[in-house]
Order: sequence, then structure tokens, then C-alpha cells
Amino acid sequence: MIAASFIGNFVEWFDYAVYGYLAVTIAAVFFPESDPQTGLLLTFALFAISFLVRPLGGFVWGHIGDRVGRRTALSCPS
Repeated sequence: MIAASFIGNFVEWFDYAVYGYLAVTIAAVFFPESDPQTGLLLTFALFAISFLVRPLGGFVWGHIGDRVGRRTALSCPS
């Protein structure tokens, strides 16, 4: 149980670390028409929004998981 928690946490933070490391490249690819500094600020703004949206997703999927079961809520319908 501890190992699974560690792996999940590691993958989540690794994802954020890679996003932060590649922020300049992401800004150049997704905001090419803007000033490089503005593109970088927009990229970091999207990064910040992801932290704000995570609890909302937890509330929504937690409610669905409580109603129909966590396995059903987190699995893909076949």
C-alpha cells in the first residue's frame, strides 16, 4: 500500500517537474505569436490553474465514486 502511494505521488510530481522544466518550450509552441515573456507567463498561469482545478475534480469524482462506487467511477466504460 505504501509503495503504491509512493509511485502515484512520484508520477504526479514528476509530471509537474517536467512541465516546469519544459515551460519555455511549451510557451514557444503554444503561444508563438506573443512576446516570449508573455508566453511564459501564460504557460505558468495554466500551470497554476491545474493546481486550482484539482480539488474541484476531487469533489466531482469523489461524489460520483461515493454514489456508484470508486471502481465504476474510475474505470472506462466498455
